[in-house]
Amino acid sequence: MLDLDALKRINPILKDLGAKQFKVQFLEGLSVMVTLKNKEEAKKVLKAAKEVVGRFSSIFVWEGQSLAYERLAWLKIKRITASFNA
Repeated sequence: MLDLDALKRINPILKDLGAKQFKVQFLEGLSVMVTLKNKEEAKKVLKAAKEVVGRFSSIFVWEGQSLAYERLAWLKIKRITASFNA
């Protein structure tokens, strides 16, 4: 997002761009990740967002993992110990 005002108004901004069903995740600073229902809607919203001046500092489609974010987990393994019973 370009500024704090735009960040606070992200939901109405996305609706104005044509997004119907979406989730917004705040990452850090003024960065957000928007999850849309399908690829076609994402392309439509992306095109509309690129035409709007003064709301976004940058916008792009993430071409990473296609799993829903609710299914992701980040694990940090500190230590592995083995136990043997005789």
